[in-house]
Amino acid sequence: STHHSLIHSLRLGSSPLLSSYHLPPHIFRIDDSIYTHFRKEFPDFNVTEVDEEAMKTEAGKAKWRAFCNAYENVLKEFNTGTLIRVKESEPFGETNSFLGVRMQFYAIEIARIREASK
Repeated sequence: STHHSLIHSLRLGSSPLLSSYHLPPHIFRIDDSIYTHFRKEFPDFNVTEVDEEAMKTEAGKAKWRAFCNAYENVLKEFNTGTLIRVKESEPFGETNSFLGVRMQFYAIEIARIREASK
């Protein structure tokens, strides 16, 4: 299935902080600003277990759209579809992922990495 192919096409990272996926190196040049912007716009967003339904309400979509569009001229393919893990503690899978956009993935995963040490 397409879902299965997408999951298995993810490249494995060598860092334990990156779990079982790989964030492209260019993202790390601006990850401080992405994290700061994410937490400014979404201070109470639970990255441990993402609430997909809350993200997809009209208000949630509008807020995420504004957040993501801020990176339109900063990151290539910022709005390309990608899988996002629901539960941080579990690997990608049919019951632990949903389709979002790349900028959402970056923001959530950078926050997961940063906040794991707290």
